[in-house]
Amino acid sequence: MCKLARVSRPARRLAFTAIAAFALTSVAPAPATAQWAVFDASNFSQNVLTAARTLQQIQNQVTSLQNEAQGLINQTRNLASLPYSAVQQLTSTIQRTQALLGQAQGVIYSVANIQSQFHMWTAPSCICGRLPLARAERTI
Repeated sequence: MCKLARVSRPARRLAFTAIAAFALTSVAPAPATAQWAVFDASNFSQNVLTAARTLQQIQNQVTSLQNEAQGLINQTRNLASLPYSAVQQLTSTIQRTQALLGQAQGVIYSVANIQSQFHMWTAPSCICGRLPLARAERTI
């Protein structure tokens, strides 16, 4: 019997794979003989159009930012030219508005308090099924 016959199948497969890998990597590939440059005119034109559109969008954004900056400069000039009395008037108006909002919050609390008391006095009693006595009746 041959010595190779005694070697197990997995060992033979491993040896064959190693020899095949060595043989494939040691052989130099043949140089390509036909190399043609491919130019896709349709793809190129699409790329040029996309680049032009992108450039136009960037230019529009720059113009928009310039206009916005000029608007801010104009607003600054307008605010600087306001007379001091107008600023005082605006400040007093804001303070009056804040005071009115505070009063409105107080009214809202009062309405909520009155509503809860109304429900307490008009709700049927859970114990006896009657309405609770009014204050005048309680004092008698």
